[in-house]
Amino acid sequence: MDRSFFIQSDKQLYHPRDTVTGNIHMNIVELFPGTKLCLKFTGKQQISYLRVVSAGQGKTRSYAVSEAKNLIAQIADVYTWSSEVMVGQYTIPFSFLLPPGIPASFNQTGKGYCAYVIYKIEAFLQPTIEKDPKLKYKQAFVVKDIPLPEYSKLILKDESFVVWGGPVCYKCYNKGNIIIKTNFDKDSYTPGEFLKVDIQIDNSQSQVKCGRLFFYLKHKITLKAKGTTWDNEVALNHKEFPAIEAGAPVQRRSFEFRIPLGYKTSTN
Repeated sequence: MDRSFFIQSDKQLYHPRDTVTGNIHMNIVELFPGTKLCLKFTGKQQISYLRVVSAGQGKTRSYAVSEAKNLIAQIADVYTWSSEVMVGQYTIPFSFLLPPGIPASFNQTGKGYCAYVIYKIEAFLQPTIEKDPKLKYKQAFVVKDIPLPEYSKLILKDESFVVWGGPVCYKCYNKGNIIIKTNFDKDSYTPGEFLKVDIQIDNSQSQVKCGRLFFYLKHKITLKAKGTTWDNEVALNHKEFPAIEAGAPVQRRSFEFRIPLGYKTSTN
């Protein structure tokens, strides 16, 4: 049978507690032996990683940790015909509420680990005779846990931090503070974009020369499964600045990093 059948939601992504709306489009070219159109929303999580632990005497051993679970499975009737579904074109609206607290869509794979949270939405015509095949269509569905207009976001915040000059010889006394302030051109970025940074370095209160200054853009992931935790951190980019003399006045630096295309926080 030649039938067109697909789902069109009103938005590309939704947040927990959002009301999902859209339409189910069907082009029925032959009589379908059923009367009920249903909508199914499912979500599942999979976490796998290789954990390395001490085996004593300076040796280590590794073992695999894996955990999978279903996050949600909901089915609702969307429309019911009084008799079999006749030949024709149909556009049927739907609406359902996302539950609170469901995790965001996520998909990350690297050396020694794999983790994902995926959601799918499926519409199907239920045949009158259960053993007969359903007419169905399934597609991926993106959930975000923060109200941003796009997915795959890298979140950054302006920071100000103090670096202590440290002890000198055996007397261990304070040599003053180095104050570093950072400012980003915006608070979120998509892969492929350039992250622009302005830095203010104040060494006027310090008696210690800064030999070199490094700034890193790092990707960090933390996974938890079966009572264990796995952490991984990778430097994606870095910038080095020359020395700053002790007591030097406030200096400003500007630079930019490109967010690699391969690092995403969510599925799309």
